[in-house]
Amino acid sequence: MDANLTSTLRDLVVADQVWAHDLIYLEMLLGDGGDTRRQLLEDYRRLQTLDVIPNVEVAKFCRDHRLGSRGIGAVDAHILAAAQVAGATVWTLDREMAKVAAGLRLAFRPRDLRVAPQKLPG
Repeated sequence: MDANLTSTLRDLVVADQVWAHDLIYLEMLLGDGGDTRRQLLEDYRRLQTLDVIPNVEVAKFCRDHRLGSRGIGAVDAHILAAAQVAGATVWTLDREMAKVAAGLRLAFRPRDLRVAPQKLPG
């Protein structure tokens, strides 16, 4: 992630505007290890968490929005459904998921950010 995106993400975290999702945590847990990863996982667990939507409701969400064969996977569908339920938006670097999120009006664009930069504690 480039420095501008990292800075924007940091500002959002400080402003308590970032939500976690259990499936994202699991994806990160299965990624490469190391001290940096451990610290990231520890920090991630401190974020407010979106509810995990039951599979049957995610399936209905996918059918209702015709998400089949759109280039997203099950985890992406869960995240989008959870965001919709919570009234949140989704910021992703994945092109296909970004297209789907935009079509659902769930896409977050950093250029639309109105959070004043703040300094991280510590």
